[in-house]
Amino acid sequence: MNTVDSNEAAKSVTPFLDLLPSGVLPESFPDGERIIDTKDAAGSLVKCVLFADGKTIARVRKGKGKDVEKATIIAGKDQSKYMSALMAAVVTISGEPVIMEQLADLDMSDYIQVQVAFSELNF
Repeated sequence: MNTVDSNEAAKSVTPFLDLLPSGVLPESFPDGERIIDTKDAAGSLVKCVLFADGKTIARVRKGKGKDVEKATIIAGKDQSKYMSALMAAVVTISGEPVIMEQLADLDMSDYIQVQVAFSELNF
């Protein structure tokens, strides 16, 4: 019989818990709300955005200087890419990091909601 100790079981659950920042599930959003405030493991404010599909959640954190530097490198001389690169540095979708091209491919309503959460936290 194959047994799994409690440490192994906890490790296998951890990646799934990362998808749900601070226990945020689609049911956590009040009717009609698409953005809610919550805290990360360190107690810092993050915003969670419920996409129009009612299932997908983006997590937006407050940016740091290293995010600005990363966005500057990614955008290079094309300043039109800077804000998208900066936003991608602080956003995860379903617990996964994103690149600016993935943000650009979002439905407009989802993109705007992520942009609003990003702006409220960082400007």
